[in-house]
Amino acid sequence: AECLCSIRFSPVDNENLPDEFDVVCCKNCGFIFDDMHSSQKDFDKYYENTTKYQAIGACGSGGSSRDDLIRYASLYNFAFENISPLVKVLDIGAGKCGFLQYLSSKGFINLTAIEPSIEENNINNIKIYHAISDIGREKEEFDFIICSQVMEHIFDINAFMVDMLSLSNYKTKFYIEVPDANEYLNSYRAPFHL
Repeated sequence: AECLCSIRFSPVDNENLPDEFDVVCCKNCGFIFDDMHSSQKDFDKYYENTTKYQAIGACGSGGSSRDDLIRYASLYNFAFENISPLVKVLDIGAGKCGFLQYLSSKGFINLTAIEPSIEENNINNIKIYHAISDIGREKEEFDFIICSQVMEHIFDINAFMVDMLSLSNYKTKFYIEVPDANEYLNSYRAPFHL
């Protein structure tokens, strides 16, 4: 990989992640990612303890801002408009469960979220787990698995994909969405979220 730049932030108490990392580009495929000295356990602890994804008004974290609602409508029209509301839907990294609540308003009833930063086990009839391993114990399978704006937060993508596949069957549909690095210059929030 080629190092594009190094970034150093001011240390934040109890954040459990390094305050510096390199932004690198894979020479084989062009994938751009943060290369930091941490482990999946560090990331798990960080997401379990952080509250920023639950903050009111935090756009892009599963909330109900105008931009979030526009994105939900677009995703619904793209992937859910012609699907039975009886399908079992899993949203991994659901934030405040905004998209699942949007689906609920459209009549979907079998809704599940994985979100480590939510303390509740149920919000508006949405079943909430804190980790994929919690669902794995129940041997649940889903008809549709959403992974929106999450992959860039995963340390070990191969292990994550294995875990995701363990919750699926041969008919499961996946929706995976990641930031488009080509759009960073068009966003005032870049590169933090698009």
